[in-house]
Amino acid sequence: MHNVLADKPQEDEETTVYTIRGIRKSLDETITDLATYYGKPKATLVREFIEKYFSDHISNFEMNSPLVSTFDAEIADYIKADILDDRYSNYHITRNNHVFLKLLGINSEEQLRTLLLNNAPYLRMRADQVCAGMVRIPRGLSLTFAMYAELARRDGATIREAHDTIFNLFRLDEESDRFYRHINQIRAEMKRPPILPDTAISESGEKVIVTVYSPDDYAAEAWKVHIRLKDGVRSPKSGFAFPVLEKRLFVPDQPYRKVMISDSDEWDMGFAFRDGVCELHLYSNGIPEEENPVSLEKVVSELISSIESRL
Repeated sequence: MHNVLADKPQEDEETTVYTIRGIRKSLDETITDLATYYGKPKATLVREFIEKYFSDHISNFEMNSPLVSTFDAEIADYIKADILDDRYSNYHITRNNHVFLKLLGINSEEQLRTLLLNNAPYLRMRADQVCAGMVRIPRGLSLTFAMYAELARRDGATIREAHDTIFNLFRLDEESDRFYRHINQIRAEMKRPPILPDTAISESGEKVIVTVYSPDDYAAEAWKVHIRLKDGVRSPKSGFAFPVLEKRLFVPDQPYRKVMISDSDEWDMGFAFRDGVCELHLYSNGIPEEENPVSLEKVVSELISSIESRL
């Protein structure tokens, strides 16, 4: 049993004819019943199924959307590059597009339009990450950047799956490091916690979550501290003093620094929240990490206690 899919699509474009052989009789009966239910010829029903599940929505939207063209032009102007006229594609790109859409749960070009608009604020940041030295960019690059930013806002499991199935198929350490560094840069701009390695130490209090981890480019005695207020907890305008911990040194990132003045008019560096987030650097002060009398777990608990006592 076979069907010839010869109905011409509505779009005015070149078409081809598929002949499908070897369909089981039971399956043909199911298709016949569904075609009757939907009031369509069987060939039309099967063609629409193929279009729905096999169309490359990313490629179609890149090539046909004026919105993509507008944002492409903005990126090109930002990095002082030209936009290539010809579209480049191969089976690797098509495969990755399908995997990416499945990971993000996107199955229509309208959803891609919403994605592009939602992530437009991060297009320049992504360009800064990957466009150094480029004099020509491919068409549709803005959508590629927006999808990467959308990935950055997703949960850790989705991001790690994208890393393993799309962005680091060759299992190169330097590619992996770059991927997570770029993802976390965008997440920081979104005020989201970083995607952390398995060695991270994280603890949740009643109002705040404190996480300590070691970025790949940090020395053995240096750590990054990410502090996030829980949903519904307002960011106080006042600053916070660091807990006094033996052989531990805190240094807040520039946006989160706050000078604290004591009752005796002495000042010290403290920290403040911005949009519910604060990031610090933590050091083992003067001794190797393994000899520090204050464990990282103790640092986390003391920070939570100190912050929540003020909140």
